[in-house]
Amino acid sequence: MLSLDEWIALLETGKATVEAQVIVTSCVVAVALIVTFVYENWLRKVIEKIIWRSRNTWDDYVFSDKLMRSLGYFIPLVIIYEALPYSLVKGTFVYVVCYRVLLASLIAMVAHCLGLIISGVNDKIQASDATNRPTSGVFQMIKIIVWCFAAILIIAALADKDPRTLLTGLTAFAAVLSLVFKDTIMGLVAGVQLAAYDMIHVGDWIAVDKYGIDGVVEEVTLNIVKVRNWDNTVGTIPPHLLMSESFRNYSRIFQDKARRISLEFYIDFNSVRLCSSELEESLKEKGLYASKDDVECDVEESRKVNLTLFSRYIEKFLNEQSFVRKDKFFLARVKQPTPTGLPLEIYCYVDNVAWKHFEHTQSRVVEHLIAVMPEFELRIFQSPAGMDFNAIGVKKGQ
Repeated sequence: MLSLDEWIALLETGKATVEAQVIVTSCVVAVALIVTFVYENWLRKVIEKIIWRSRNTWDDYVFSDKLMRSLGYFIPLVIIYEALPYSLVKGTFVYVVCYRVLLASLIAMVAHCLGLIISGVNDKIQASDATNRPTSGVFQMIKIIVWCFAAILIIAALADKDPRTLLTGLTAFAAVLSLVFKDTIMGLVAGVQLAAYDMIHVGDWIAVDKYGIDGVVEEVTLNIVKVRNWDNTVGTIPPHLLMSESFRNYSRIFQDKARRISLEFYIDFNSVRLCSSELEESLKEKGLYASKDDVECDVEESRKVNLTLFSRYIEKFLNEQSFVRKDKFFLARVKQPTPTGLPLEIYCYVDNVAWKHFEHTQSRVVEHLIAVMPEFELRIFQSPAGMDFNAIGVKKGQ
């Protein structure tokens, strides 16, 4: 039986028979399969138990199930690659082909494992980051860089060329590549900017009126931002459009627990008048009168106007409500007159930021103010409807 040194000498001189090379190669493959079997059935389970029992959560994400399975394919490739010089004659066609294919496969497998590790790190950051920063685009960029280098090394291995030579040649195609992958490059830059400036997170409610986007962000990747719209439809938009176009992010509403109510009532001009003493006494009896001690008054008139008293009552009413944020600005003000009436704006912030609760709160404010408005002898401007014209016709008929 030949020793290892004698067998290597036969391989170097090219005197090893084909049958012997086949037998040795078969033995190497068998050893690789046995080691893989041992890894899959015993070693992998031991490693996974160690990972599960550790208090550190990083290893749960980094050494994921996909990575552990990929290592099962990586082990036989390494064994066969390392044993190749001892099983085949160097310089032969079969040796060269096997060597280049195995080297390219190893490079691809290393890049694949690195990509899984990068994804695991991203998953861990996403799970532990309470702000849900869109880091997926940054880690996708790192994975693309890894695969770009891997592709260059694979081509160099298959062509038996120096990778630096390929890099020099690829610079000539940089302009062409930038045109082909323009959207990807723009998305890459925009994704990094969105993450760096903390402009958007998964779970944020954003609105881009120009593209019909109005909902909750579900995913931020290198090429798209996936949004679940308020009507349960799914919309997508490239990240670079969020940087070049204006969009609204409503997440600050939920962070500060302060959502704005901005409503306008159009008051009929004919109902605005000076208050009589009877009206003031009636308002005081019904608890609807707001004095200068109840609200902040910059101007005190000798003869009060019913609209002024109503504006004061609105501010008093808002100040008494528990859901109105007192640390935020709130007021009732008259705006520029319009052909459809005199606008009276109610402006305040409430702490009921959830959609349903906010709408109920806003409705409560509107319904109450509309109900008490006649007590101030005020009327809301309303365009005549069919019933109004019918009433006019009936009166003419009489």
